[in-house]
Amino acid sequence: MTVAELQAENERLRKHVSKLQLACMVVLEEWWPLVYERTCRDTVRAQGRMVREAIAGGPEPDPFG
Repeated sequence: MTVAELQAENERLRKHVSKLQLACMVVLEEWWPLVYERTCRDTVRAQGRMVREAIAGGPEPDPFG
């Protein structure tokens, strides 16, 4: 390959990378708040359950079990 061909291929690949980076940013902007909210909610629930169990002196029954 010549230098010009390599530069053209490099530019073509650079455009693909830019498109992939943009797509990743869009996905993160849309999904990260949902993932973060779910993680925080589950953490708060688990902490609340541990506190209630400590106060009650034992594990509380599983509401889904």
